[in-house]
Amino acid sequence: MRINERMLEDWICQHPNEAFSNWGPDTTIVERQVSLQHGVADILAWNDTLLIAELKIGQLQEKDIGQLLRYCHDIRTEMQEFCIDLDLQTHGESLMRQDLFYYLYNYLGWGDDQSIQAITPVLIGQSIDEKTLAATEGAGITVLLWNCEEGQFALTVAGALPRWSSRSPWFEHLSTLITQRCQEEAEQDFETVVSGLFGIEATDGTR
Repeated sequence: MRINERMLEDWICQHPNEAFSNWGPDTTIVERQVSLQHGVADILAWNDTLLIAELKIGQLQEKDIGQLLRYCHDIRTEMQEFCIDLDLQTHGESLMRQDLFYYLYNYLGWGDDQSIQAITPVLIGQSIDEKTLAATEGAGITVLLWNCEEGQFALTVAGALPRWSSRSPWFEHLSTLITQRCQEEAEQDFETVVSGLFGIEATDGTR
């Protein structure tokens, strides 16, 4: 049986918990074939994070990464605009439902530390080479690989790349810079505490 992208998409939408089992149960399909500013995203799903999935029948390529990240940008931008509109509409009101609704979309829409995992890009294909997999890891993209036996699909998370450490000169230099910065910040924190407790300026002699 020849597999096409529509068949894979149909199966995922009919079996979201199996397809996205890596994120636990209770996955809900939000929409499929979603028109965005820079293209059409294949699937949006929700499971305490917004999964943005791009499907490919063959081997995943580096260009697919850029395509998926553009969709993430488009969705985040729409959510940010929604947050602004919602803030204007509910300003001055304090109903719990409105506050919660605003918080939820603000959480999803803004790129602060709290929302790092609020949008999760997922790339789905049949295979992936090592260089492309390295690029997906660098971009924070989860890769799922599909296979089909006797008409039954299954998705598995692509294996992690082997860890490689060169201990190159640049790494040693960077480590030195980071250590220096940590020492400077620790000294500044110490001076702040001493000044607050005793009203004096800390010096090397007081330590």
